[in-house]
Parts: sequence; C-alpha cells; structure tokens
Amino acid sequence: MRILLFIPEGYTLLNTIRTSLRELGHTAEHLNYLSFFKHYQNRLITKTIGLPHKVRKMMKIHDAYRKRINTIYLEQAYHVKPDLALVYNDQYLTRQTAREIKKITKLAFILGDNPFFFHNHPLSNLGMYLEADYVFSCDSYITESFKKAGQPNVTEIYLGYDPKVCYPKQPTEEEQVKYGSDVIMVGRLYPTIISSWTYKRLWFYHQFRNLNLKIYGHGWRKYQQQFPELLNKVIDLNRHLSFDEMNTMVSCSKVYPVDANPGIINGIHLRVFDCIGQEILPIPEYTKDLEKVFQDVEIPFIKDYNEAEKMVKYYIDHDDIRNRIKRELKQFVDEHYTPRKAMEKILNYVFNKKIE
Repeated sequence: MRILLFIPEGYTLLNTIRTSLRELGHTAEHLNYLSFFKHYQNRLITKTIGLPHKVRKMMKIHDAYRKRINTIYLEQAYHVKPDLALVYNDQYLTRQTAREIKKITKLAFILGDNPFFFHNHPLSNLGMYLEADYVFSCDSYITESFKKAGQPNVTEIYLGYDPKVCYPKQPTEEEQVKYGSDVIMVGRLYPTIISSWTYKRLWFYHQFRNLNLKIYGHGWRKYQQQFPELLNKVIDLNRHLSFDEMNTMVSCSKVYPVDANPGIINGIHLRVFDCIGQEILPIPEYTKDLEKVFQDVEIPFIKDYNEAEKMVKYYIDHDDIRNRIKRELKQFVDEHYTPRKAMEKILNYVFNKKIE
C-alpha cells in the first residue's frame, strides 16, 4: 500500500512512522508544508501567529499561507493517489481540502493535541476530525469525547519509542562532567500565547530547584524574575539537538520528571516512552491513562506537586530500585508498545475495521 504522510521534517514522529511502514512492506511518502515556502516566510508566520485574528486577517499573509498549503496538498494527493492519507494534528489542512482528499482516499488523523481545547483559528478543526474516516489519539478523553460527538472510528494509539531515535549511551568521562546531573529536562517553554501552559511547566520544574537539576532549552530566561532559583538551573540551547546529543545528555542523568501537557487530559506524554527507550527513569505527572497503559508494570508518577521533590529524591538515592523499574518498563514497552505494532494496529483498523 501507498501511504501519504502529512508530517513536517524535524518531527521524530515522521521517522518513526515512515520506518515502521516500510518495515511492513508499504510505501511511505510525506508532505512537509514548511518546504513550500522560504525560511523567512515560515518565520514571519511563526512570529505573527499569536496576533489577534482580526489583525492577522488584515495582514492577509496567513490566509495566503494556508491557501497555498492546501492547494499543494490537494495537487499531491491527486498525483500520488495513496491508499491512505495520514495527518498529524492538522498541518494547516482545511475542512474543504479534507473533504476533497476523502474523494481520493481514506483520511485518518493522529492527534497529539486535544482539538476540544486548543486551536489558533476562530473556526475550529473539530468538524474536520468528526468527518474524517478515522481518528487515532494518545488520550482516552479524546476517544470518549469523539464517540459522544458521533465519530465512531476513533481509538487510542501509543507508538512507544523509536530505537533509532531514543537509545542509551555510555557517556565518556568528559561528557559526564559536562552534562552530569541527577535530574534533567530538555525542551522549550510553550509559546507566550499559551501563558497558562507556560506557567504550569515552570511551576512543575520549580519543585526540583533544590536538586541537582539541569534544564536544556530556550525561552526560559524570560521568567528569571518569577523563578530565579529554577532559572539558575537552565543551560540555554538555541539550536536543534541531534538524536545522539540528546541521548548523551539524558544518559548522564538519573531521572526525568515529565510534566503533563495541559492539552492532553488523560493521555500520556510521548516523552515518557522516549525516556524508557533512553533507559532513564521517567517520573511523569499523573494522568488517568498511565494506570491503564502501565497496569501490569510499576511506574512512579506525581499526583501531588508538594510530594514531587521527595519522590524524585527517593529514586535518585536508591539505585537498585530505580534500575529495576527502568529494566522492567523497557521489557514491558518493547513487548506491547512499539511503532511497528502501532502501525499494524492503525492499518488493521483502517482496512479491516478490527482492533486486536
């Protein structure tokens, strides 16, 4: 089968899905809307996305940007004639283009964000998802909500981790000196247009300010006055890391607290699976699906921020317990949640209407 992926370059998800499809004997092609424009054009859109809709409408560039993307999407869909079009979130796809694509092939979405709570356009894409042939999400709340709204072809999918992307490293002495810590976080803050999400992430990692913590990322310095103790732990990172660099940094630490994405209600942050592949202990903020997915294996999670530091310190100090849980988590995920198994599940559902 030929699968057309709507996922930008730079997303590890693209490599994960594309590799898994090819291993299963399918052809996987992808469309990267960023490649339709020059760098400065994409940057202008990024810089102005937070402006009020009326202002963006007057500028006209956002409507023109979306129109060009959808024109190319439709041209390529007619050219490729795939057996399935698989879209991550929305990728600027409009409802009208989605309807046209459905005339050519089956249309499915993998949702990383919750469309009931987050969109950057007055007209939500919720209708597009409700009309899609299939919807896959990493959040049981989305599944329940879509079914209630009349979309029966929805289920949860967890891709696990890609072993070509997330893998343990044996750091050199120099790397251990450079990156060594007990607690690590690698990532940026959310855009300023989502101020409550930004504050929540700051407040979560603020709980570990008294530990040997290192935060690698950008955007954190803006909040130096509000969180001076936390921001002293930040190492500015204004470039993309290679997979190998990322894995080296993580391998120099003991635990990785993972905050819950506010756009995911019950679901599990994909970083949890990445940590398991990197063989560092994830300690995620509690969400309902953690108990569902990891019901047969032990995983620590944070239910109360007031207890977060104490819990993380316990696993830092007890190497034997930490290493046992890491080992058992990896065995469990490698058996039940791999990208290949996830893609088999998606294709089985799309073409056979059957979930194993």
